[in-house]
Amino acid sequence: MKARGDYKPKGYEYEVLNDGTAVLRFFENVKKFTDKGEDDRPDVTGYEYDVYTLSRPHSDHLSERVAADPDAWLAFAKQQEADDLAVCVRARRDVLLVTTDRTQLPDADIAECCRDEYKAYRQRLRDIPGQPGFPYEVEWPDEPVTEKAAR
Repeated sequence: MKARGDYKPKGYEYEVLNDGTAVLRFFENVKKFTDKGEDDRPDVTGYEYDVYTLSRPHSDHLSERVAADPDAWLAFAKQQEADDLAVCVRARRDVLLVTTDRTQLPDADIAECCRDEYKAYRQRLRDIPGQPGFPYEVEWPDEPVTEKAAR
């Protein structure tokens, strides 16, 4: 996830919360930025970066393991973020599929041309996980316009 801050982060941070949870934040692609101030306001300077977060039960051994191989933990954090986002995208996709299930029933009160459009729409929804850039870049198909069947 892209983030901004006023200090330059190091490779990672390890924070222990009061409940015994360790929060690991990994930083990548750190770049300095300056936003020009508008009117009489001063310029704003800070750092922009990608941040990946993991939560785990704290132990001294965990801190040592992260310090011994932060690149492997960064890769794990990235994969965890992608997996979590993929779950969210699939859940949204599944809701859209469920809400259009009725369009495929033989007795649905929609025109035959609409039924075919919905069939294609539903297939495009099922194909979302195969899109390039999934789960970060998803092109959602537009739902067809429903016309009632002629009676």
